Amino acid sequence: MTCLKCSILLCSECLPSVSCCPQCKAAPVTDVFAPNNFVSKQIKTIKVECTLCSWSGDFSDFTQVHTVNCTEVLIKCKHKDCTHKSRRSDISDHQDSCQHYIVRCPFCDTKLQFKQLKEHQLSCEECQLCGLCQEYQLRSSFKLHKDPKVGWCSSINLACIYSDCDFEGSHQTLAGHYQSEHKTKLDEVVRTVLI
Repeated sequence: MTCLKCSILLCSECLPSVSCCPQCKAAPVTDVFAPNNFVSKQIKTIKVECTLCSWSGDFSDFTQVHTVNCTEVLIKCKHKDCTHKSRRSDISDHQDSCQHYIVRCPFCDTKLQFKQLKEHQLSCEECQLCGLCQEYQLRSSFKLHKDPKVGWCSSINLACIYSDCDFEGSHQTLAGHYQSEHKTKLDEVVRTVLI
């Protein structure tokens, strides 16, 4: 900044701490000091280097472009209540797995932080923990989940659909059983349906 009366230079950081021009005593400073375009242009062309990476260039590029894009700058996680900071190049990895990420309960649609989801499900009116597979299920379809004929619980044993077979197993083992033991029967069923 330049005094319009005597042309003395003051930086914009020092200006608020003075009540009048230190040289000519003109006051108030807000009326007698103005930006110095020549000095501003000179400062913008000063060559600088980033202390965090190998970037170098003009001061104006540093303040307007590089500080916004430098991959080494520490960035605070965007999720509320999270105090984690990482390099700009690494912050997305953290944010993708941050425990403060806002999620919705898949059963009652309540918004909460990811780290609170398990505790919430313990008291959620809309879900119930299956003692077999240890997964939360919608309370209204919980009986169906554990039904030995049509249930989808991964821990219940289902009987083979063929009456001449005594095999019982989980969904996954039953699918493998059909492929290895009853492939020809399944192929016949498919051919019958397609004809």
